[in-house]
Amino acid sequence: MSRLDKFLEFSKTDDALKKRLEALIEWFPVKKGSLLIEEAAQADFAVFVLEGTFEIFRESKKGETKFISYSGEGTILGELGLLTDSSRSASCRAEKDSFIGILSKENLENIRAKDVELYACLIKVLASTVAHRLKDLVAKVNELVDKNNVAVYAANMILEKFHN
Repeated sequence: MSRLDKFLEFSKTDDALKKRLEALIEWFPVKKGSLLIEEAAQADFAVFVLEGTFEIFRESKKGETKFISYSGEGTILGELGLLTDSSRSASCRAEKDSFIGILSKENLENIRAKDVELYACLIKVLASTVAHRLKDLVAKVNELVDKNNVAVYAANMILEKFHN
């Protein structure tokens, strides 16, 4: 059994591909309280959470910590920054002792150059992860819109008057 079997996105992936990818991921324990990803840092790796829980948060302009969510076993973190070569949009800290895998940007580039089949599989998995996050975000936005329908209606009325 591959460690990657814990990740839903890899459920339909060939065992040989999973084995090749697993060998390129650096696996290690993380202590509770460790800052794994820092907001605004350059994204040069993705995190595969094999065991444990991580708190995702941002710092406000006033320096206050704003909780976003928790991420646990079987999730991938930092994939968007790795795919887009951008900086981190949030920070990530271990809520408890955990066990993770790190896929570095360097290894991703080596896969791209040397193993097209594995690269296509990995990009599909990372894109699927981004798509699931986007779907969850849209659902949360729709929920907020539904809860704040009166405010949205009022804002639209103000905008209509402003444009007329």
